[in-house]
Amino acid sequence: RATPQRKGLIKSIEHNRKLIEDYWKAFEAVDVDAAMHAFSDDAVYENTSLGQAAHGKENIRTMWSEWFGGTAAGSFTTTLDHVVIGEDGFALEWTVTAKLDGTIGDTTGSSAGSFEVRGSSVGTIANGLITGNRDYSNMASAVAAAAG
Repeated sequence: RATPQRKGLIKSIEHNRKLIEDYWKAFEAVDVDAAMHAFSDDAVYENTSLGQAAHGKENIRTMWSEWFGGTAAGSFTTTLDHVVIGEDGFALEWTVTAKLDGTIGDTTGSSAGSFEVRGSSVGTIANGLITGNRDYSNMASAVAAAAG
C-alpha cells in the first residue's frame, strides 16, 4: 500500500513525464512558442557542444529560433530513444536530423548538407517547470554538412 509520500512522488513523476512529453512534441514540431510553456521564466538552457547558454525563457526562445532558422524548412526530425523522469529532473537520449540552411552556432552551410546529431539532455524541474537543461551532443555530422 502506497504511503502519502509515495503517492506524492508518483504524482510528481507523472506530472513531470507529461511536461517532458509535451515539451518534446513541441520541439519535434518546431513550435518554439509551445515549447516555451515548459520552461520557468528564469530557466537556463545550455548547449555544451556549441558553447551556448541562454538565461531566461526569452533568451531560450531566441536561441531556439536561431537554431531552427538555420535548418531547411520541413527537414527537422527527431527520435527520442530513451527517457528517464524523476521527481526533480529528467534525462533524454535523442537523435536529430535536418538539412543545414543557414547558421547554427558557429556552423554555417547550405541545404545541400544533411546532418544527424546524437545527443542527450539532462535537466532539472521545479514547481512543475523545466528550470535547467544541458545538451551534450556530437556535432561532427553538422560540421561535415557545412563543409559540403
